[in-house]
Amino acid sequence: MPIGFSRRRLLQGAVTALGAAVLGTSVASSERRTYCLLHGSTHGPGGWRWLARELRRLGHRVVTPSVPYEDPAASTERCISAIDAQLREVSVRGPLVVVAHSISGLLLPAIAAHNHAAQLIYIAAAVPAAGLSFRQQFERTPDMYWADWVEAGHRSSKDEAIARQFLYHDCDPAVVEEIKRHRIQFAAKRIWLDVFADRHPAIQARYLVCAQDRVFQPAWMRRTAREIVGVTPETFDSGHCPHLAAPQALAQALARDTGPRAGKA
Repeated sequence: MPIGFSRRRLLQGAVTALGAAVLGTSVASSERRTYCLLHGSTHGPGGWRWLARELRRLGHRVVTPSVPYEDPAASTERCISAIDAQLREVSVRGPLVVVAHSISGLLLPAIAAHNHAAQLIYIAAAVPAAGLSFRQQFERTPDMYWADWVEAGHRSSKDEAIARQFLYHDCDPAVVEEIKRHRIQFAAKRIWLDVFADRHPAIQARYLVCAQDRVFQPAWMRRTAREIVGVTPETFDSGHCPHLAAPQALAQALARDTGPRAGKA
């Protein structure tokens, strides 16, 4: 069945848990916030450790939920439910900003639709298109990914040379070695088949295009930011994993702007 952002009853309980303080709020650059960082398909929550440290140094609170991407049975609904359960266990302070890397961009609108977030931030991320599954979206826009990544990327979890070529080409070798401890094996392919029913919600949002990305094509990211999210894309000078390559600069970039209200009429 289609995944409707506005009809996810499983999220309703978290609205109360997160508190009225985050409902309908906007984000000002001087405010202390809670950043919810959603990892992608290659690294688990531990992959955020460098960015989380920098955000905390700026005075913000950080939450790094575990998304069940290693579970072959996990659907989009189940991933959202898992994030919801983990958010209920923490105390959100200030506006809630939900940040998604790569494939986790597919989850952001569903979270926002239930007023969990004051702002969404996509980092080199997929964005769900209304009426399509992610697989259908790729079939219609094959320029989404670089052709070399489509051919070889599925081997990056086992082939270090491929991982370094596409994911870690701009990262410090010490970080590349450490990140091995936080690798996950993506198996939740059901989320590629879920059909997203609704348009992107009108909420403050930003899209950071990684200029040196070797996974998603920057031209596709810029077009998607404008046409689906409804915002002007921002450029960040890094590869696909800026939280590994330049965590201090990324933390400063995430914290400095409020971002426009997203959503197309």
